[in-house]
Amino acid sequence: MSAVGVGMVFISFLGFLIGKYAAGMAQNRGFRLLRAAGGYVLGNVIAAILIAVSMAMYYFHVTWGERVVTFAIPAVMGLVALEMLANLVLDIYRPRVEGQEARPPYDSRLLGLFAEPEGVFRTVAATLDYQFGFKVSETWFYRFMERAIIPLALVQLISLWLLTALVVVDQDEIVFIERLGRPYLRANDAAEGIRATVFTPGLYLKLPWPFSVARHVPAYKVHEMSVGKVLEARQAHWTEMLNVMDEADVVLWRELHIDPRKGYEVSFLVPSTAELEVGAEPPAPEGEGSAGPVAPRVNLARLECTFYLRVKRKPNGELDENAAFTYQYRQADVMEHVEKLAYRALCRIAANQDFLGWVAEDRGPVADKFLRMMREAVEEADLGLEVVDATMPAVHPPAEVARPYEAVVAALEERESLIKQGEQTSIRTRKGAEGRREELVSEAEGYAYRESKVAKAEAEQFLAQLDAYRAAPRVYLFRTYFDTIEHAFEKQKLYVVPVTANEVQIIDLQEKIRTQLLEDFEALKETP
Repeated sequence: MSAVGVGMVFISFLGFLIGKYAAGMAQNRGFRLLRAAGGYVLGNVIAAILIAVSMAMYYFHVTWGERVVTFAIPAVMGLVALEMLANLVLDIYRPRVEGQEARPPYDSRLLGLFAEPEGVFRTVAATLDYQFGFKVSETWFYRFMERAIIPLALVQLISLWLLTALVVVDQDEIVFIERLGRPYLRANDAAEGIRATVFTPGLYLKLPWPFSVARHVPAYKVHEMSVGKVLEARQAHWTEMLNVMDEADVVLWRELHIDPRKGYEVSFLVPSTAELEVGAEPPAPEGEGSAGPVAPRVNLARLECTFYLRVKRKPNGELDENAAFTYQYRQADVMEHVEKLAYRALCRIAANQDFLGWVAEDRGPVADKFLRMMREAVEEADLGLEVVDATMPAVHPPAEVARPYEAVVAALEERESLIKQGEQTSIRTRKGAEGRREELVSEAEGYAYRESKVAKAEAEQFLAQLDAYRAAPRVYLFRTYFDTIEHAFEKQKLYVVPVTANEVQIIDLQEKIRTQLLEDFEALKETP
């Protein structure tokens, strides 16, 4: 960074020489076009010097200079662009005077002030003369303003300086007035033991700055302070009460509770349930050769805690003037001290909490405990403040472990689902087997009953056939023979052909349509 700074200084020096040379050459009539170039070069020189100064300030950990330069340079560039556009438009409508020298639109009058700082009024006069087409600089009003502008500016500056003698105290604050660095104290207030005179809401008159300075204290406001989230930009952690952030109503554990570009959440160590049990044995080291103490099992918790502060009140409810004095003059940054006290209290609370119980049921009691600890800590530190209330709206594990936790829960649910599916398959298989068994038993009983009845019927049929055979053997045989033939040729066509030695029999096996059907079809066609 030092090399860059030296380079910026060298470039600034070289550009200053070139810019002043161009501005000097532009005084000659034949080199008027160099006036715009000289103004732009000197403008860049001033920008480079400001950047080098801001880099030097940043080296000494002063960052506001860089922020000012970051916005100032683009703002000036925007003004120059608007000026060029205005010059282009106004040059179209300005009156044309014979012999008057024309100025291009890119010749910036604003940057010309850097090129010729000693001729500010001359530049303004030349611009007015060029725009209106006559010698505005020779009018009485211009000459009067040229003589009176410096006294008027001084009168305005003195008026602004005198306005610093007025002090306006709002309804929700009080003011301490310092005279030459010491808080102002009336005699009657000193007799009452008050350390500095308190000015309540109203209008007051004091010595102008820097002889007298007003210190405003928001004594009648209730302020909100949140801990658990660290803002990278170190913005103010406390806002007015009821200044609710615009956030979603429901935030899941696996979602980040703060934009990573703005800051991060603080993690607190919370012991596991086994570590909280009284008399519990420490975890055994892994391996036989392990030696030394074993780290206890802990969990990480992230939380957001909000508490409300105000300047301390007296027992009768009125404002404590000495507490307001302590709040204003005790420390340079009281709220940073309160924030550290809050983190210390949260670390002590987290070290004695069961994470699952804290998340599920104990959030309210823990918030009450935090409120008591903060009241005791702020009172012991003597900061002139008192804690009104405290809440703990969010306690959750880190977002990075939410997905593995959900994976474990999903695995447990999948295990239960597989168990239910196995039980369902077991019941279905068992019931199916029982039904199949009953079916086979029924089929076997039916088959046995059928076979026994068929065998009995065949035996009785055989006895009847035997009796018939004994009564008429030949008749029974021929009858049985012809019954068999009739049964065999029941669906067959038989043709009886005489046996001849000298004739060839031709048999037409095609179906013959009956003539009666043909006659019926012809009659159907003739019917109208």
